[in-house]
Amino acid sequence: GELLSVLASIAAITLTGVMAWILLSPWCAALAMLFLAVSPLDLALARRAWQDDVVAFATLVIAALLLRALAHPGERRWRVAFFVSCGLSLLIKESVAIPFGLGGLALAWDAWSRTRDVRRAVAPLAWGAAVTALVVGAILALCGGLAPAQALLAMTPEAWKPDAYLREYQTGGVGYYLTGLRILQPVPWLLGCVAAWLAIVGVPLLRGPWRAASGDRALRVLGAYVLIFLAVSCVYSSKNMRFLSPLYAPVAMLAASLVVSALLWLRSRAPSAAWRGAVAVTTGLLLFAAWSDARRFDHYFNKIQIQDLATPWFTKANAGML
Repeated sequence: GELLSVLASIAAITLTGVMAWILLSPWCAALAMLFLAVSPLDLALARRAWQDDVVAFATLVIAALLLRALAHPGERRWRVAFFVSCGLSLLIKESVAIPFGLGGLALAWDAWSRTRDVRRAVAPLAWGAAVTALVVGAILALCGGLAPAQALLAMTPEAWKPDAYLREYQTGGVGYYLTGLRILQPVPWLLGCVAAWLAIVGVPLLRGPWRAASGDRALRVLGAYVLIFLAVSCVYSSKNMRFLSPLYAPVAMLAASLVVSALLWLRSRAPSAAWRGAVAVTTGLLLFAAWSDARRFDHYFNKIQIQDLATPWFTKANAGML
């Protein structure tokens, strides 16, 4: 189990670098991989036999296939691969429904905006419904049929009743995630969320130049995905920072794009000496942030030996209560 988490984490970091290199720039790739490599969140998941790192990689594959399908609408294979990947990933965890649903809507909107053809716009939604039906059928088969599935469903409310741990460690409002992310990895998440908003509203700063013509659209898609997933996570009653694992890589890419875009913007407006100084200062600050992230992981998960990514563990640790 732990080995699978490690492999999934390495695969996600690698795919993040590939996506950022192809869509954005080599510097974005290097910086996004750095953010992930020292992330206390991902490092904590990679050492445990949990499904969250596998889900993070699976949803990143979904995002990569979606962006490829949007960039190459004439190649059906990318849309087929997107829906196949979504179907398989839904069998791992139900939260995959968020990128699955958003991706289907993005494909439908893209088809409508390009063709104004109702049938082509509805096709991705029909494929999504078909995949959902197949997943439901697979779950019924795994349960042994309709009757066992109904019996299992009847026991679900009892199984989902809040226990003492959930009430103390996995409930809260928006502040639950704000506090946890501020404690564990503040810089990439702050930069990533700012970049998500800027990308959605179309601020010219994030329009490149990127290696791919679809780079700015990729940032808009990732930005919308991050903000919607965060909103759903904040509304959902049960909370844990490992539930945000599908966002680790997109946030890293968005954060990297903001840093690189700001430096490119400054390069075209400042004297070369000032620009080189800004690059040096930025590099130093980013390296310090990476070092701090690694130190946080060692402090909380090695020295104090916190076993979960629930925010109250870290607030208690900072208050000297552990």
